[in-house]
Parts: sequence; C-alpha cells; structure tokens
Amino acid sequence: MSKNIEFDAIAAMCNETRGIAKNNALPWSVSNDYEYFKRVVRTTRDEGKINAMIIGRLSWESLSIDERPILPGLTVIISSKMSNSDIVMSKDAKPDSVVVIKSIVQAIEYIKSNFSDRVETIYSLGGSEIYR
Repeated sequence: MSKNIEFDAIAAMCNETRGIAKNNALPWSVSNDYEYFKRVVRTTRDEGKINAMIIGRLSWESLSIDERPILPGLTVIISSKMSNSDIVMSKDAKPDSVVVIKSIVQAIEYIKSNFSDRVETIYSLGGSEIYR
C-alpha cells in the first residue's frame, strides 16, 4: 500500500489583498476557467485511481446542489459545524463519496489511511480558512 499521494492547492485571487472570493462566491464567471478546473481535478494519469478534494464548508455551500460533489472521486469537507448527516448534494451523487472531517490534518490522515491505494492526487479547493 503506497502512502505517496500528490497534494495540490487551487486558488484564484481576485484583488491585491489576495482575496479568494466575495460574499462566498467567485467575483467572476468564466466558463472556460471552470471547465478547465473540472478537467484538471477529475483527470488521473492512472485510470484505476481517483482524486480527492478537500474543501471548506463555506466553499462547499457556495456550490449549487447540482454541482455537489465536483469530483467523481472523494470529497472531504472541512467543518467544525457540519456533520455527515448535514451533507446536501446532487441526487446522482454517491452518498459515500463525501465525508465531513474537522481539520485539514485529519482530512489528509483520513485519505492516507483509507484511500492511499486508490487516490492519486489530493486537491485543496479552499476557501480562505483552509489556506490559512
């Protein structure tokens, strides 16, 4: 069982103060950017592997329900206020593909302990609390 999983952070800064979003949403809408983002996080070099996404609760809630989860792989929501029973996602999503964990350290350990043989890359989508 391999413990080598790549970790990438994805951030789009919208001003000189390095703001990531405004009012819990991106301050722009560029469909080509979003399509590129989805292609990057969904693609694996090894077809037998999946990617994992770490996302903060507010960023998760900013996604439309139809877009939850973005990945067909594993999504870990970081939240001290939310539990697994609070997860709302698209009707087509697999219920076991999204989990709530209290911290980013615990999230990485959860992924490494339970999915190290299946996850190729962990993507951190943010928001600002996750990057902090």
